[in-house]
Amino acid sequence: MRLMLCNEQLKTFASDTIFAAKKGGDRLARQYKNARKSKKLIVKDAASKLDISPSTLSAWESERKAPSIESLEAMADLYQVSTDYLLGREETPPATSLPLPGELLKIYHGKSVWSSDFGWVLVNSIKNVLVCVDGSLVPFDNAGSVYVAQPPFYEASLPDSKPLSKPDLQNYGKIWLEPISHDTELREQLRGTYRVYEHWVENNFGNRFSLDTYGVKWLAFSNK
Repeated sequence: MRLMLCNEQLKTFASDTIFAAKKGGDRLARQYKNARKSKKLIVKDAASKLDISPSTLSAWESERKAPSIESLEAMADLYQVSTDYLLGREETPPATSLPLPGELLKIYHGKSVWSSDFGWVLVNSIKNVLVCVDGSLVPFDNAGSVYVAQPPFYEASLPDSKPLSKPDLQNYGKIWLEPISHDTELREQLRGTYRVYEHWVENNFGNRFSLDTYGVKWLAFSNK
């Protein structure tokens, strides 16, 4: 069953995040900072990659402000940790960037993985290929070193068509969106039909993805 993140769920998740920040106190703030330091990033560089100001990131780390859901997920992606770790629900960060043996690649069908040669790609085990952002197909044997975020578990399969190229997006009124994220639950909740605008895409629940993040945060498919 395909799930969508409705407004009520978003409010609940946001409330839980803020509550966890208040309840967890310094521990949650340390999770943000420790995750950043684990990637050897200074505040200025991390803030730049997150497209926020250094003062905003410092406010999150010192618990003066709470990040939004999208910002929390962006931090998880940048630091390669789970959102549970950032929220203080895990004592230690899981190993989210482990080299994947070639013989195990098949079991990651429908997952986003990182190829050292091609960046973020999607695994299609039916055809034994990786689907690149531009729609090109790379055989498993030519994938280079591949890394995963977490062990696999069930998720709805990919659309049958190839991902659209970024220039093609403006030719569509609506597209099917597949988020690229380490958080499988959020990926499952945010996938679905989105309407295409000049600078972003948006679904019926107000969730937006900027066109500037295409290929990094999300992929689009023809919505048939």
